[in-house]
Amino acid sequence: MLETEIAFSNLKYIINLSKKMLSYVFKKILKKNYEDLIYLINFTSKNIEKKLNNINNIIKKKYITINYNEIINILKKEKYFKKNNIK
Repeated sequence: MLETEIAFSNLKYIINLSKKMLSYVFKKILKKNYEDLIYLINFTSKNIEKKLNNINNIIKKKYITINYNEIINILKKEKYFKKNNIK
């Protein structure tokens, strides 16, 4: 979750801004810290292409927005609360 505070705005604008911020941050990471990222991926895993594709997918991805009630229904359907002993 990314918490963004903007005065005199609405939730839809804040959600869209948050999506843009995430994309911007990952673009900057790839641009400015590419070598460091490759080093970290090599250190933790050998599948560099897949990891870089995952990052690029985050940048290009069209995010969906769901409300609180929808996510609770999804979690109930998946029996998340019972699996994790949440009441």
